[in-house]
Amino acid sequence: ISPIAIHPGITLKDTLDTLKMSQKELSHRTGLTEKTISQIINGKNPITLESSLKFERVLGVSKELWINLQIKYDQDKLRIESQKRLEDEIQFLKQYSCYHELAKLNYVKDTRRKNERVEELLRFFSVDSLKFVEDTYPVNFRITKHSNINVKSIIAWLRMGEIEAKDIKTKNFKKKKLNTCIPLLRKLTREDPRQYSSKLQDILAECGIILVYVPHLKNTYVNGATKWLSPNRALIQLSLRNKWSDIFWFTLFHELGHLYYGKKQPTIDYDGKQNSEEEEIADNFAMNNLINRYKYEEFFTNIDFKMLGTQIYKFANEIGVDVSIVAGRIGRDTNKWDLVRPYRSLLQFEK
Repeated sequence: ISPIAIHPGITLKDTLDTLKMSQKELSHRTGLTEKTISQIINGKNPITLESSLKFERVLGVSKELWINLQIKYDQDKLRIESQKRLEDEIQFLKQYSCYHELAKLNYVKDTRRKNERVEELLRFFSVDSLKFVEDTYPVNFRITKHSNINVKSIIAWLRMGEIEAKDIKTKNFKKKKLNTCIPLLRKLTREDPRQYSSKLQDILAECGIILVYVPHLKNTYVNGATKWLSPNRALIQLSLRNKWSDIFWFTLFHELGHLYYGKKQPTIDYDGKQNSEEEEIADNFAMNNLINRYKYEEFFTNIDFKMLGTQIYKFANEIGVDVSIVAGRIGRDTNKWDLVRPYRSLLQFEK
């Protein structure tokens, strides 16, 4: 591979020297201006299809040779410029501490070469420069708790969700359909996660919602996110970072709340995010759809913490949800997580 790009104008000059023909004479014989010929020889103008035919007739060198010389020059020039751009992009690599995780998950190639890492990230994010990555994800990252949060890793996690959702088919989104599916979702809370993980995806696909489970990346603290892929198709992605069953279900219903009441703007939910009206609406949607508000208020008012386990199991059976959801709600409202821990379960999804 040539380290430099050789313009076909050099070959043109050598040919003229061999034939002892001046640029002025070539101009007279081809009808091209002396300025045009000079610019070709000096590498400032290309040899066009038209000029290649003229040179074939006048100089006896086939038009294919001139065309191939021009193509090779253009390709070499592009390769050299691309390599230079890659070298310029290397400065951004340090921002992507998640590269090893992405490679382990087979989203990018596992390589130590910096220029290859740049190429892999450009392909992964579908951008022409890594400086454009944040512009493609206009999400407001408002952090209050974690000083070491990595925005680029969050964006990489969001991109993983897009890739996983790419080929999944759904029906059109309809609120009415989602309303009818919520009882089905609540019923699934009592099933084995290894069975309901795919059932959830099927039910939500009927509602126009793609659900994907995306592995958590370090320093993101992400629980879930939503995005409208089109006016009639939405995406929910969950990180499963918190393995507690009640947190999984609350996060899922919280994201459904964003889609149900939101303004079709992307949302992302992570630890330490500032509260807002939109977040409160989504929280209320989750709480009240998982557990009927009035039934819970009556139950909570009469809790006897000495009989907590018995009461949690009884109430969960009465309303038809997993015990973990009731326990998690009590923990959320009282902050007595040690008391409810024995009644919370951990997720074990099918791989």
